Amino acid sequence: MEKELKRVYVTQDGSGHDYVIPYELKEEFQTIQTAISTMFESDAYCLQEEFEEKFSQYATGGDINLIELYARI
Repeated sequence: MEKELKRVYVTQDGSGHDYVIPYELKEEFQTIQTAISTMFESDAYCLQEEFEEKFSQYATGGDINLIELYARI
């Protein structure tokens, strides 16, 4: 059985790492990244751990071309 196509969002974190995330997580991704970038490093530690736990599975591993993307054209 084939998986259904799901809308995704291609983005980067504050360090320039590429992510392909489910579109419905776009706002949460951006909110956490904004919060991390405005905090002192020591204060951002817990939030960074939460981010990595939730979004590391969507990291591309260094190159967006390592992920298979589909589009209706």
